[in-house]
Amino acid sequence: MKHFLTVLILSIALPTVIFSQKTGYQIKVKIDGFQQKEAYLGYYFGDKQYLKDTAFVEADGRFYFEGNEKLTGGMYLLVLPPDNQFVQLLLDDDNQWFSMETKLTDLAGSIKITGSEDNKRFYDYLKFISDRRPKADELKKQLDEAKDDEKKKVKIEEKIKVLDDEVMDYQKNLVAQYPKSMTALVIKANMPLDPPKFKGEQKETELQSFYWMRSHWFDNLDLADPKLVRTPFLFPKVEHFINKMTVQHPDSLNIAIDRVLEKMRPAEDNFKFYLIHFLNQFAKSNIVGMDAVYVHIAQKYYKTGLAPWTEEDQLKKIIENADRLDPLLIGKVAPNILKWSSLRRTTRTKAWRYLPSAPRLPPVMTLET
Repeated sequence: MKHFLTVLILSIALPTVIFSQKTGYQIKVKIDGFQQKEAYLGYYFGDKQYLKDTAFVEADGRFYFEGNEKLTGGMYLLVLPPDNQFVQLLLDDDNQWFSMETKLTDLAGSIKITGSEDNKRFYDYLKFISDRRPKADELKKQLDEAKDDEKKKVKIEEKIKVLDDEVMDYQKNLVAQYPKSMTALVIKANMPLDPPKFKGEQKETELQSFYWMRSHWFDNLDLADPKLVRTPFLFPKVEHFINKMTVQHPDSLNIAIDRVLEKMRPAEDNFKFYLIHFLNQFAKSNIVGMDAVYVHIAQKYYKTGLAPWTEEDQLKKIIENADRLDPLLIGKVAPNILKWSSLRRTTRTKAWRYLPSAPRLPPVMTLET
């Protein structure tokens, strides 16, 4: 009898538990002063922004973005026509059901979030930064006006340091308290690196500092986090590392690209986006010798089956182009002229573009912290 009652209770309770769990996503929005009939939900991907969803404004002025499947975690954009004002929202893999209210005249400053602690935390942080920015601007203005008054400069610089330390402490405490949150990911990714003080002559210490920065460039970013590719700050970080911190020689570039891709490999979207991006970048390069980077990428990744998303015909062209270019690269012994006399250098084929049909948004500002 006890066993029967237990089963009966479970059979009644189980459907309640199942149906109480929220699936998919729902973002409920109310914006005072917004008169348009529809709004859009966009997202960052690499160096671009794409549209994900459209919501139509109801009679009470509210609108809903909703779907049966969860959105991939990252930073999203609530975009408002006609001039594409926007609000940034953080979505992780856990809670994607929340609501927000704000005013059209002060989107970020008036925002109120209900049901998402991470977004509340994020906008509290932005408010903290915003409240201190006027004071920082005033101190910098005073520093410029001090000119040659060294004593006055020292006092102002001390005040600036106190303000900087306050912001840094706030950031560090927030990251330490909520290490797995999207807010922590955003803050940490934008925190400056702090190289050690090296000893020696100026040129020597500058070189040591540069090597340290290059070695630790991604310390604050987990390149294997799939949410990173859906933020506005991963792309410029990787571009700076490849194009500014790496010697622009194929051997050095190949090592740097391999380092980035290897760190990204556990995150399929990150790896996929950047493998395609690097292949395209060096396929269209006009710099002599950079075809060696194209060949390296094609042979190491595409030829070995690490780009399974590529259509068969496209994959065949990429590999054939790389194999034809390989013996003609700078520094290699020239092939037998008679054997290669019929070879014509073909136009290198660009890889399949990620999300080719996704509608583009006009340019928007990136997050400043």
